[in-house]
Amino acid sequence: IAADGYQSSIREMARIPTMQWNYDQFGIVATLQLADNIPNNNVAWQRFLPTGPIACLPLSNTHSSLVWTVPKSMHKTLMNLSDEQFVDEVNKAFTSDVYKQNEIISITERLRSCWQQVIPVSSTLLQYPPVIINIQPKSRAAFPLSLLNSNQYVAPRLVLVGDSAHRIHPMAGQGVNMGFGDIVCLMNILEQAVRDGADF
Repeated sequence: IAADGYQSSIREMARIPTMQWNYDQFGIVATLQLADNIPNNNVAWQRFLPTGPIACLPLSNTHSSLVWTVPKSMHKTLMNLSDEQFVDEVNKAFTSDVYKQNEIISITERLRSCWQQVIPVSSTLLQYPPVIINIQPKSRAAFPLSLLNSNQYVAPRLVLVGDSAHRIHPMAGQGVNMGFGDIVCLMNILEQAVRDGADF
């Protein structure tokens, strides 16, 4: 079972070709420390910026995971900032008017107005992204984003799973779910093979 990532040496040794596409973007990841005023950190936040999406995914009541997609030209600037400067940029990216897209805001306001006519909703239900106060030391990293799909996922006595088989843009956070799906599928096939007395 090859589960050794998008630069799979097992896939290379098996001479399985791939189709690849470079997005000219980087993903910046970090573990964020949140302000203490959040009772339950159980909401994932994503904002679509002109430079690429930024997402904050809950880990615990005090920490979240950051995935920020930025153009290739911008990633070094963000990586070279001090932790304090980087935290400021993350907070700005989630809340600043600089990144507002008026068309999206207009559509959102119209939808909310229509929805309130059907079901009155209190404005107190509105939530805002958590305030980031720090990042966990040495948790910030950057990696190039690309698409990858192996021409085949199976070969004699070999199966590719996860990023070894396929890699997608992290925008929707579905890459890990696809990998989990690969494992579930493989388990079902192997269980059936054991019942049938098959050999791979």
